[in-house]
Amino acid sequence: MNLFSKFINVLKEEGFISSIERFSNYIIRNSFLNNFLNKDIKNAKLINQLELLKIYKTDLTLERIGPKNDGGYILPNNLNNIDFCISPGVAASFEFERKLKKEWNIDSILIDGTLEKSLEEKIEKLNEFKFIKKNLSTKNTKNQISLDYLLKSLENKKLILQMDIEGFEYEILSNIKEKNLNRFDHIVIEFHDFSRIKKGIFNRKFFKIIRKLNKYFTLVHIHPNNCCEVFEINSIQVPNVFEVTFVNNSLVKYKKIEKIEIPHPEDSPNLAYKSEILLDEFFYNGKIH
Repeated sequence: MNLFSKFINVLKEEGFISSIERFSNYIIRNSFLNNFLNKDIKNAKLINQLELLKIYKTDLTLERIGPKNDGGYILPNNLNNIDFCISPGVAASFEFERKLKKEWNIDSILIDGTLEKSLEEKIEKLNEFKFIKKNLSTKNTKNQISLDYLLKSLENKKLILQMDIEGFEYEILSNIKEKNLNRFDHIVIEFHDFSRIKKGIFNRKFFKIIRKLNKYFTLVHIHPNNCCEVFEINSIQVPNVFEVTFVNNSLVKYKKIEKIEIPHPEDSPNLAYKSEILLDEFFYNGKIH
């Protein structure tokens, strides 16, 4: 039986979604097709794609919120009307979320289904956050919740998304509905394993996400995480892990790609015991290559 016939049989027996999933898994397992789809991307194309990560100078003033090292982020200081920060991926420190509450009266919704009992108890004892003991996902199950589903309960609320979920951010951003993505005023994300942009499958997924974000948001800050090394594309030093700050275009009165001050005066290394990784000037020098 050929592949097409197998696909038709699965379609009849299991439905459209299951048959597509089965067929996709087959393609991924097939070494020839996988090698074809995941071939190396030429440096010239990568440089052009990296233009999508240029940082804009805007009319907004940025400041650091949270601790000096890991867990603190650079955001615009126009947070007066924000109702909630959605914060999937819970770390041992909640200083970012606590400062949002103290200085801006913003409540936070923490999402994580993998916490140790002691950390769950600490969150409950603080009684400062809404905690959802599930993992952020692209679907809803007993142990998973999607952003699309969560946002249904937050109609007409002003929102921030702060997401550090160790690589699963790509699936979340690929699957969220655009109308829901556009509901956030600010988005802070830590991107992981970025060196994979040299390969076809990940490259297509990542830059599809960035185009989706750039449709509604302006990139105002990038900070390399010094937990990990950099890699090189035509002499451009690119961080393998980095934090980005996006601001909804509706909040930006002025934006232009021109040279800006990077690192930001309030930037700080994620790991205090290691030297800071300085962002390559390519991302903020105001030049289009």
